[in-house]
Amino acid sequence: MCGIVGVFGKNAETFVLKGLEMMQNRGVDAKGVIKLPNGAFGHCLHSMIGNVHQPLKGKGVLVANCEIYNWMELGHGKNDADVLLQLLDDEGCADVVLDSLDGVYAFAYFLGGKVWLARDVVGVKPLYYATKPFFAFASEKKVLECFGCSDARALHPRKILQYDGVVKIISRKAEFASSDEDVWSCFVSAVKKRVPEQKFGLMLAGIDSIAIAFVLKLLGKSFQCYTVGVRGCRDIAFAVAAAKALGLKLSVIEIDAAVINKLLPTVCTIAETSQVTEVEAGLITYVACLRAKQDGCKALFSGLGADEIFAGYERMQHGNSVKERISVLRRLFETSLYAHDVLSMNNSVELRLAYLDKTVISAAMSVSKEVFVQQCISAGMPKMAIPEKRLASQYGSGITNSFSSALLKTFCTVPVLKIAALVSGGKDSIRALQVMKDMNYEISCCITINSQNKDSYLYHTPNTHLAKFQCRTMCLPLLVVDSEGQKEKELADLKKALKQAIKKYGIEGVVSGALFSSYQRDRIEAVCEELGIVMFAPLWHKDQERQLREVINAGYEIIMTRVAADGLTKDWLGRKLTIHDISKLKKLRINVAGEGGEYETLVLNAPFFSKRIQISKSRIIEESENCATLEIIRAVLE
Repeated sequence: MCGIVGVFGKNAETFVLKGLEMMQNRGVDAKGVIKLPNGAFGHCLHSMIGNVHQPLKGKGVLVANCEIYNWMELGHGKNDADVLLQLLDDEGCADVVLDSLDGVYAFAYFLGGKVWLARDVVGVKPLYYATKPFFAFASEKKVLECFGCSDARALHPRKILQYDGVVKIISRKAEFASSDEDVWSCFVSAVKKRVPEQKFGLMLAGIDSIAIAFVLKLLGKSFQCYTVGVRGCRDIAFAVAAAKALGLKLSVIEIDAAVINKLLPTVCTIAETSQVTEVEAGLITYVACLRAKQDGCKALFSGLGADEIFAGYERMQHGNSVKERISVLRRLFETSLYAHDVLSMNNSVELRLAYLDKTVISAAMSVSKEVFVQQCISAGMPKMAIPEKRLASQYGSGITNSFSSALLKTFCTVPVLKIAALVSGGKDSIRALQVMKDMNYEISCCITINSQNKDSYLYHTPNTHLAKFQCRTMCLPLLVVDSEGQKEKELADLKKALKQAIKKYGIEGVVSGALFSSYQRDRIEAVCEELGIVMFAPLWHKDQERQLREVINAGYEIIMTRVAADGLTKDWLGRKLTIHDISKLKKLRINVAGEGGEYETLVLNAPFFSKRIQISKSRIIEESENCATLEIIRAVLE
């Protein structure tokens, strides 16, 4: 991996040099700058194929951070970046060029007064851009923030940016699709083409990395393995067993609470995050890469991405497996890829992610982790090297719970991402907002859709006008869009609202309170993908009774505002839900959280509200014995 940076405006070259200095560990082999009309490009080289210095100049000018494995098939050049420049000079920054690239990349191309930015569809290679106070881009977000750019954001992997004084975002014809190819064959090929000529290693822990080690041994490669964890943890035990079974060279790096806490400020600062899971997993990457650098490795294989493509997380086991995998892959660039990239490159070590090869992703879409493991065994991988149960790296390493989220926020105060919260007034949307806020996401605004159709398939409808009170208590601006509530056409109203939020508040994502409604989650996510932002559903597939218990125990004051299920009557309306009500709801054999529309709620108060909503006038509209609505006519904040 390399580092790229560009600036258009006054003192562009000075800014570019400053950016290269900040990212110097991304490429210690060479550094280059080229002046452009009213701008400049810069590049620092982490040489893996030859020693071709950038920026490269042909018809246009290119700076690229790329690993393109089929470059010799695509053209004749000194390395992959050189061939990429030829393709761009001949065809332009078009889908036909980007689709032909087998690998991962992030680049900027200049020709005829225009700049194009693009990256691989998963977003393995990072690329950020900003427009205020000038147009700039860089491999790392912190560089743009150091320039004083106030709107730095990641380029969405399925978009192309064009700049000629004005930024234009162009959608790519790119999506994650299934294929009938054999996943084992694709995986072996993905590992093989990622083997560098230089000395390299492997982060060894669970079954995902053990499978990589097995393939590397089949290929006859020599490499060093690294495992990181607390003394006596599962990952170290598994790695030692795997190393013995496969004849691997293993370096065991034991850390304790003192080491972990000493490294926290560094990891948080480099990764620009205070999210616990990202810091925990990132700390392992940082420590392993630090040792690998000392050993002279320029690249490390990692099992990152395996759980995403094989639906290895418990929350992905429900519903449509393919949709769950696509949903996670769509936002992977905003959740963990960036942290691992900057933490590895801070040590001048490049991560190689075979599981995120585009052919492996397609072949794995309908394959379970169990099937893949059986294919490994059939190919000769020793059974004794396989853990009985897969644990995420932060758990298997013993690092989890070594520190608090509050402590992390003292090291990294910059919010992770600007997002909008879809707020209906109900318990799930408010709880989802709180979860993301606690994870240090910046809630820039709230969005409420007022649907005129009380039986809307997509939106909560009762008393949405009270969302304005909730937003006041949270000191958050609110965008309100009216909708006629026609099925499917409701999405146009959501799109309208999101466009307003992007323009006015610069949001990069949306949080939804969806629990199990695929109809709702899939449609919101599709709109977000079209607009180049990401969707978060932190409550997705959470046990619904547990979710209800959590909000009540957390101090939420919740009332039912609509009932529509056998056993529920108007007597439930308007009174505070308690823990004791949960057992009553379970006896009615309905969805205990009301996810199926059995009931709707309103949050009158929450621990993070500055004031409580007091209902001063209301009436009950009874349609039948088991269908009624509490219409709130007047309310105040007290």
